[in-house]
Amino acid sequence: MKKFVIAAHGHFADGILSSLRMILGTIDGIETMNAFVDEDFDIAASVRDCVQSVKESDELIVLTDMFGGSVNNEFMRYIGRRNYHLIAGINLPILLELVANRDADTKDMIEGTLCSAGDSLQYCNAAFARFRADAADDAQL
Repeated sequence: MKKFVIAAHGHFADGILSSLRMILGTIDGIETMNAFVDEDFDIAASVRDCVQSVKESDELIVLTDMFGGSVNNEFMRYIGRRNYHLIAGINLPILLELVANRDADTKDMIEGTLCSAGDSLQYCNAAFARFRADAADDAQL
């Protein structure tokens, strides 16, 4: 079984899961970790408990908000653990694609999603300008 954990600073993890549920409905196997929301939050203990709560026969896919951040760095300690995958820089299109393809081979699912992830980032001003230029060219034909 695949288990997803969205871990991020503040309430970002709950927020992105809320958006995912608006689109896909209730989804089993996804949890969140809202880091540093409470004053007594212990990142090392929280991450350790999260990782250890998953059976070694199950796959754990952790999605963090940003590479090099304290949340991601703590999860990095578990790289090399069997059936453990860590992805940094989560956004809603990436999360949607991963969850939609959760039945695929995990490594292929992750690599395919990250390969197409750049398409979800657009500078809309430039895209609109290209669209207008293309439309003008088509009108001249």
